[in-house]
Amino acid sequence: MEKGLLVDIGRKYWSIAELKRLVLLLQEHKLTHLQLHLNENEGFALNFTDSPVSKKYSENMLKELKEFAKTHEITLIPDFDSPGHMGSLLEQNPEFALPDSKQQAVDVTNPAVIDWIMGIIDKIVDIFPDSDTFHIGADEFIDFRQIEKYPYLVEKLGKNMEIRQVV
Repeated sequence: MEKGLLVDIGRKYWSIAELKRLVLLLQEHKLTHLQLHLNENEGFALNFTDSPVSKKYSENMLKELKEFAKTHEITLIPDFDSPGHMGSLLEQNPEFALPDSKQQAVDVTNPAVIDWIMGIIDKIVDIFPDSDTFHIGADEFIDFRQIEKYPYLVEKLGKNMEIRQVV
């Protein structure tokens, strides 16, 4: 049986030492998984550059954590939110934002945006190549029951788009 804990490291930075202590605590209480929530509107946990960035994790830092967790029989699960919860990443790429989304969701109709998102996912997969689970949080993109608030999407997706409300 899988039992785990999700930690939001996109919003709140935990040092690698703190995460290692958490791994030990999970092992002590017979949990099996630690899900690392990498992004929120408030922050993105990963540093994809060669220079150090305060309160962000490099590939080497996460590989160190991954090896430590593996030694203690804890599986790490990377967790990336998209197409919503993208505010922090859209700050550097505002041209990828969905109009009318208050800069928190990506424009899913733009092929360049899809390539950008897939590039981020590929980098995360490269950091966690042996993870058999990858979580994509696709919640809170837009409320399709109120699609009329997003005229850009209605126009891009076509007038024949049918939205069914769950009753």
